[in-house]
Amino acid sequence: MAKILVVDDDRIYRMFVEAILERDGHEVLTVASARHVVRGAREHLMRSSFDIAIVDILMPEVSGIEVIRTLKEIYRGAKVLAITGGGLDAGVESRLKLAASCGAEGTLAKPFTSSDLRRTVEQTLGSRRSRQSRRSA
Repeated sequence: MAKILVVDDDRIYRMFVEAILERDGHEVLTVASARHVVRGAREHLMRSSFDIAIVDILMPEVSGIEVIRTLKEIYRGAKVLAITGGGLDAGVESRLKLAASCGAEGTLAKPFTSSDLRRTVEQTLGSRRSRQSRRSA
């Protein structure tokens, strides 16, 4: 199973995502502060690697977009799934498009169901697996 980093300032969503993904057998690390993730990545303080990072776009202090850019720069093989909420009138679609243009392989609007999360995580991880299998062929 995959090692998954979840970066979201919303404790309820972190717990929701962690519970679902751990139930599916993934190893999950949750972080509430985008600032800590950016600093940890830039200063090489993050002790473990991850297969996919699930990053909330709207966070205080440092935006999820900065987290995505930093992770894509430093952990080139890792996949990113961007999540955001606030309703369709609140710019959700444009934030998800921006995240994709910054390197996020997957996007998901809040609120989402457990099956939406599972499907999107597997699709995002699958994009890496399909590329790896094409390379080895």
